[in-house]
Amino acid sequence: MFSKKSLFLFKFEGLGRIMAGLVMALAILTIGATAQAAEITITNQSGSVVYTDLGNGQNSVYLVFQISSNSPVADAWIELVTGAGSIQNVGTGVHQLKFKPGAGTADPIAQTGLVTGEAKGVLFLVKASAATGTPQTLTVNVRNSNGGSILGTDTFDFTVEDTIKANANKVNTVVTIPDNPTIGQLGKITVTGCTGTVGAQNVLYFSPVSANTWPADAFEFIDAVVVITGYPGTPYKNIAKIPTADVAANTSDHCYTETFTFVITDEGNAVTTPSNYVASGQPIKHTVNDSGSFQVIIPPAECPPIDVTSTPLTLHDGAAGFAYGTVQFSASGGTGPYTFEASSGAIPSGMTLSSDGKLSGTPTEGGTFNFTVTATDTNGDPSGCTGQTTRSLTIDCPTLTVSPTSLTDGTINVAYGPVQFIASGGSGSYLYEVTSGDLPAGMTFSSGGELGGTPTEYGTFIFTVGAVDNDTTCPVLNPLALTLTINCPTITVPLSGVTAFIDGSSTVITATPSGGTSPYTYDWSASTASGSASGNTFTADGTGSVSVTATDAHECQGSASVNVTEKSESIPTLSEWGMIIFSLLLAGSAIWVMRQRRNEI
Repeated sequence: MFSKKSLFLFKFEGLGRIMAGLVMALAILTIGATAQAAEITITNQSGSVVYTDLGNGQNSVYLVFQISSNSPVADAWIELVTGAGSIQNVGTGVHQLKFKPGAGTADPIAQTGLVTGEAKGVLFLVKASAATGTPQTLTVNVRNSNGGSILGTDTFDFTVEDTIKANANKVNTVVTIPDNPTIGQLGKITVTGCTGTVGAQNVLYFSPVSANTWPADAFEFIDAVVVITGYPGTPYKNIAKIPTADVAANTSDHCYTETFTFVITDEGNAVTTPSNYVASGQPIKHTVNDSGSFQVIIPPAECPPIDVTSTPLTLHDGAAGFAYGTVQFSASGGTGPYTFEASSGAIPSGMTLSSDGKLSGTPTEGGTFNFTVTATDTNGDPSGCTGQTTRSLTIDCPTLTVSPTSLTDGTINVAYGPVQFIASGGSGSYLYEVTSGDLPAGMTFSSGGELGGTPTEYGTFIFTVGAVDNDTTCPVLNPLALTLTINCPTITVPLSGVTAFIDGSSTVITATPSGGTSPYTYDWSASTASGSASGNTFTADGTGSVSVTATDAHECQGSASVNVTEKSESIPTLSEWGMIIFSLLLAGSAIWVMRQRRNEI
């Protein structure tokens, strides 16, 4: 019985000698083949059998090869080609040599490529789909880069043998990884156990895991060290199958410690199932320890400081309605390229910040604009790292001037102008408005700056005119104060009627105004004359001054006055009597003639 956990294969002693001889012959052939192929030597350290327990999910094993060169190789990539047989890679089957074995049981040391005469181990996890005695040919290529030229190549044959699980020889497994691990850090699987009594097959095989659930591309094994008490070759470095001669000479119980070092290349979850194989008669038995699972979560890489700046560094003032020169934002500190955006605040309307960092355009509003520009590194590790910078940009609204600065007087009811106002100082397209005060009734002011119309009221009108740049949202600045006087027309008021009358009678004075707008109203007054007014007439029955003021429909006025005198009675003169007598004779003659004609009838 076996009392400690381990992984052993024991085969018959004769068969073991044969296998040892085959392994040695294969190694000699390999050295000869690789010496002829780019001075690269590839040595199989895994024997020629892939041991599985397919019925219990133990379908995988690590194959170990040692690589050396007769000349330095700056970069070496090892590729295992499994073909279409029953043995297949778990993962990509490609590893870069980035470490060399440490001295004794020390940790591996970072070193890329190959150094002359120094062997490095490479471990490939393979899985088997079925047991087979037919040799499965695997090819190992050494390339000078990932996918580059082949420096050396060799082929190796493996069969697949199914084993059964042993109940004795239990092993103890410990997994060690750093706290909060990051890519590139190392982890370890340490297995301790004892061999018990080794059977006649003299096979002892160590593999860190035995199932294809191990994430071979996330946790890449780079080193294997097995220390077996009493074994002459200990420590065994980067060897899966212990040399048959060493096992045959130590068939009694020996305890061991196996340390498998892996480098963390990505996030992943793993279940550790290290297995050692033992031979205790037929079939070969294996021992596993399901030691649980562990998870590696790579914390996000810290973003490098991203510095964001602009050319020019300080933004000069701009003017609304006028094109602003291009400002180029740039970033450094990351990988690049960068994308830019205004992440807070606001840039002036009419201006844009392109994704490649160009701030340009024609601002359409005035003010002071504070904004933050964020640059995002799209290809960095990690992606999406950002940097910010803040800028202040002042856009002035232009002060426009408007002319003419004064207006001529107008006359009520007479067409005025038009007067065309002209603005200057902006982009050339303007809108005009009366910003305060009132225009005379009947007059208008267009958005195009034209003042005109026919005023229907008189007086003095004070108002302001302003212009805005039509291409901006700037308010009216510096409005122009204007005064427009609308005068009344000249209204004449002729008076007619007898202005001298005989005492005891009266006379009528009539006003007939012109020059204004009908209808008129009349305001009569008399200094000493007595009488009465009615509309445009005044009946005077006394002497004195009679005055009238005529007011037209627009309240414009005209005035006139006349003196009324009394005419006294007098004796007719000789000539006047003559005229009286002559008139009477004519009247009498006319009456006589009329009577004669009547009598004749």
